[in-house]
Amino acid sequence: MDKFIYQKPIEPSFPRGTFDGYNFAIENNILEIDLIDSKTGHGGKGASNKITHIYYILEGNGEFEIDGKIYPVSSGELVEIPPKHIFDYNGKMKMLLIMEPPYSSEHASESPQKS
Repeated sequence: MDKFIYQKPIEPSFPRGTFDGYNFAIENNILEIDLIDSKTGHGGKGASNKITHIYYILEGNGEFEIDGKIYPVSSGELVEIPPKHIFDYNGKMKMLLIMEPPYSSEHASESPQKS
C-alpha cells in the first residue's frame, strides 16, 4: 500500500458494542484519524483535559450532548469538542473522528476539569 493512501481496516480496530472504530494508522504523530460506525451511540460520557475531538458526520443523524446541552446533528455537519468538555453522542451515524493529540489511556483516564 502506498504510504499516502489508506484503506479502512477490514476488522474494527476498537469494537465497543455500541459502535465500531476503525483506526487509520497514519504517519502523522500529532493527529489520530478514525472512522466511527455508531450503531446506537457512544455508550457513555467522555472527556479529556488534553484531546480535542472533531467529528464529521458522513451518514445518518443523531445528537451530541456537550456539557449537558443536546445538539441534533446530521450528515454534512462537523462537531468540535475542545478539551475539558464532557460529551456523549447517540444515533446511527458514520463519522470521521480526528483527535489532537492522538488518543492515549493517559489522556482518557483524566477527569475533566472545567475552567
